[in-house]
Amino acid sequence: MEELISKKELLKSCDISYGQLYRWKRKKLIPEDWFIRKSTYTGQEAFFPKQKIIERIEMIKKMKDEYSLDDLQHVFEGNVSVTPNKKEYSSEQFKSYVWDIAENLFEKRNTVSLNETKTLSMIHLTLESGYFSREEVLESAQVYHQNQSESSKLYFLRNKGVFIFVISKEIIAKNPDTKVIYQLEEAQIYNHINQL
Repeated sequence: MEELISKKELLKSCDISYGQLYRWKRKKLIPEDWFIRKSTYTGQEAFFPKQKIIERIEMIKKMKDEYSLDDLQHVFEGNVSVTPNKKEYSSEQFKSYVWDIAENLFEKRNTVSLNETKTLSMIHLTLESGYFSREEVLESAQVYHQNQSESSKLYFLRNKGVFIFVISKEIIAKNPDTKVIYQLEEAQIYNHINQL
C-alpha cells in the first residue's frame, strides 16, 4: 500500500504554504484524486500519496520560475512539453555509469541530440531510483529510445519478480499481482534536462 503524508507534514516538508498548495490544485498541477480525505481525531484531514506529491511539488517549484502555471498544467496533463531550447547537449554532463548503459544504444560523442539526451536522463533517473538492476534499466532505455512520446508516462512494474516496462498514457487494468514500482513523466525528464 502506498505511503501517505498528511497535509500539515507536506507543507512543512516541502516548505510551501496552504495557499500555494490549493492554487496548484486549482490550476490542475496536482490531481484532485491525490487529495485523500480521512477521518482523524480532529475531524477530516487531507492526506496525499507521499512519493508522488513530493516529487510533483519539487518539480513545480523548480519549473515555475521558467514556465507559467498554465504551461505547467499542459505539461502535467501530457498535452505539451516544455522542450528545452537547445538542440544539442554535451555528453560530458552525464556520469560514466549512465554512459555505460547508453553506449549499448548509441555511440558516445561530444554532443548528443535532444532525443539522446532524453534517453540519457531517463537512464539517470531510473538508476538513481535504486529500484532496478542495470539490465532492467538497459531494457527499459532501449524501448524508450525507440518510442519516445510526449503524452505518455513510463511505468516500471513487477509481477512476482518479473520486470515489465510500459509506455502508456495510463495503465487501464493490471493483474492484482502486478505492482507499479516506479513511474516517470516526460515533465520529470525535461526538468532533469533543464538542470543540466
